[in-house]
Amino acid sequence: MEIDKNKILSIFDKYFLFGNKNLVLNLPVNKSNLPHSNQAIFVELPSWAKDLGVGSPPSILVPKHCIIENDDWQNVDWWRAIFEMITCKLEYEYEKKNGPIHSYKYKLPKSFNAQFKYAWANRIILFLRRWTSYNKDISEEKLFGPNPKGKIHLTHDVDYIYKTFALRFKRSAFIIFNILRSLIKLKISLAAKDFFKLLNFFFTSKKYWCFNKISALEKEYQKTSIWNFYGGANSKKSFSERIFDPSYDINDKDLSNQIRKLKSEGHTIGLHQAFNSWKNKTFMEDEKKYVEKSLGEKIKVCRQHWLRFSLIDTWKVQEKVEFELDTTLGFNEIPGFRNSAAVKMPAWIASEKRFSDTLRILPMVLMDSHLFDYGQMKKNDREKKIDEILDEIQLVGGEVTVIWHQRVFDSDYNWGNEYQYLLKGIQTRGLQ
Repeated sequence: MEIDKNKILSIFDKYFLFGNKNLVLNLPVNKSNLPHSNQAIFVELPSWAKDLGVGSPPSILVPKHCIIENDDWQNVDWWRAIFEMITCKLEYEYEKKNGPIHSYKYKLPKSFNAQFKYAWANRIILFLRRWTSYNKDISEEKLFGPNPKGKIHLTHDVDYIYKTFALRFKRSAFIIFNILRSLIKLKISLAAKDFFKLLNFFFTSKKYWCFNKISALEKEYQKTSIWNFYGGANSKKSFSERIFDPSYDINDKDLSNQIRKLKSEGHTIGLHQAFNSWKNKTFMEDEKKYVEKSLGEKIKVCRQHWLRFSLIDTWKVQEKVEFELDTTLGFNEIPGFRNSAAVKMPAWIASEKRFSDTLRILPMVLMDSHLFDYGQMKKNDREKKIDEILDEIQLVGGEVTVIWHQRVFDSDYNWGNEYQYLLKGIQTRGLQ
């Protein structure tokens, strides 16, 4: 299909505050008609743009089929590279053959991995700005305005209010897995520590009412967040739904009062769709209405529970249910940039080859469990990973979301310190 360059520039319009987009369109970018491949290649940048690259020599990653003859930067179809990255072309082609990965990166070929490490599409846009400026011998700021400031949207998915049997089972499974992983690596003391953590978690009861603690912390940093609540029915559930879905009732009086309080404090309330709602319009509509009943007004934002998601189905259904923003696009087990971008953009309705006119999406690049359950990182490594994400957003002027589940501020988890470290990092970098 023909790439709509103007549409790409409109998605990245904050990089062109002074206009002059036509100057970028006039760059001598070659066009590639090569067939799609699953490979990506690093392209070395010219000396006047090395600060926009990664590694040594400084380079930008592009799909192999976007390179026309050799890996010289002047032989790259930069427009095709941006378009295919932001629309998850590689993953879409994989899903058509193998079914949805439901946000588990390990299900994708390892050749995809490098595309998720940086916001490559944003870096290419910055490169096109720089190239235009270099050709005109005029500073980028005079031509296009300053680089945008990065923006982090804070979000909290409310999965559990109480420690249910399902949570005991799932969390214990994670801890047991980490114990076995530690034993294999002969980390006996760490395995023993996790064993006592397992006993404490499984045999104690808790109420995870951490809402006021989180909102007070965010207020210190002049921040508000998006709170995603489950709106499914709690009766007539299948066994898998009882295991994987939240079990609270959003129209419980105390909880209803709590979400209205959050709304009054400037927070946004969204829907956290049920485990099996990722392609079911009826389920999604009913859940949306149930949360709206509790809140007393319409909701426009959502994120799929367990990041259950399909490029072919999910955004199409969300569009029909009249959501305006989805923040699902990310991976369950690793931080990173699933569509090689950090930008708010229209949802790509892949099966119809069009951008949505009403639904926008924001990538999710970091989640608490990336650092703890999956990563099993030490404190310094957790902080380093947070810094890496924030530094990338600052460099490229990107816009993304992060997830910290509300229950992890309880002593059962003690993951709140890293959230405060994240807030400090946002503040010190001048991110929005």
